[in-house]
Amino acid sequence: MARTLVSLVCILVPIGLAEVDGELTPVDWPVEIVEVEYPGSEFIAETTYKIGVDDLLNIVVIGHSELTDTYHVDPEGYLNLPYLEDFVAVGYTPHELRKRLIEAWSPYLGHPQVGLEVLEYNSCRVYVLGEVKNPGRYSYRVRMSLIEALAEAGGFWGNPVESEVAIIRVLPNVTRLYLVDVRSIFETGKAALDVPLASGDIVYVPQTFIGDWNEFLQKISPTLRAVFDANRLYNLNW
Repeated sequence: MARTLVSLVCILVPIGLAEVDGELTPVDWPVEIVEVEYPGSEFIAETTYKIGVDDLLNIVVIGHSELTDTYHVDPEGYLNLPYLEDFVAVGYTPHELRKRLIEAWSPYLGHPQVGLEVLEYNSCRVYVLGEVKNPGRYSYRVRMSLIEALAEAGGFWGNPVESEVAIIRVLPNVTRLYLVDVRSIFETGKAALDVPLASGDIVYVPQTFIGDWNEFLQKISPTLRAVFDANRLYNLNW
C-alpha cells in the first residue's frame, strides 16, 4: 500500500512549471510526500494511459475494411475519420475512445464492432534525473515501471541513495512526491514491488539522504525548470 508521511500546506512555487495533460502549467497546489511500500490500486489508477497529441492509433471496424486503418492524432488533438471529421481523441483512455467511436459511428453503421490499439505513444515521456548514467527525457510506454525507466537511463551512477528514489507526479489538484526504496526491490527480487509510472513523471535519484524535502525541492528546481523549458521548445518544434 502507499502510506502518506506528511501532507504539506506549502505551495511548490520553486518548480515553476509542470506538464499536465501535455500542457506546461504553473505548480500552485499542495504537495504530498508519500512513501510507497506497495503500489496499490489507487496508485496504479493514476497511471491509466490517456491518448495524447501525435499518438498513432490502429482502429479496426469489423465488416468495414474501408474504415480499418491507422490514424494519427493531430496537433490539435483530433482524429480525421470517415463520417467523423475533427473527432476529439485526446484526454480519453483507449477504452473510453473506443466506446465513443461506437456511439458516433452507430447512426451510419448500425452498432459497429470496433477495436482500438495504441501503436505509438508519441505524446508521452518520463524524465530520469539525478544520480543515473544518462539523465534525460525518455519515451513512455504503458505499464512502464520505475526499474525500467532507471534501466533506460543506464542505471545508477555516482553516489545514489537507492533507498529514497523520488517520483514527482503532478495531478489535477495536488503534486505528489513518491518515495521508493529501490534497493529493497533489487534485494528481494519481487517484481510486484516495482512501481508503475505515469506519463510526465519525473524520477529523481538523490545523491544524499533527504532530510528536508522543501529544501530538496528548492535545490533541484533549476534542473526541473530546465527540463520543462526544454520540453516546451520540443513541443513547439523549435
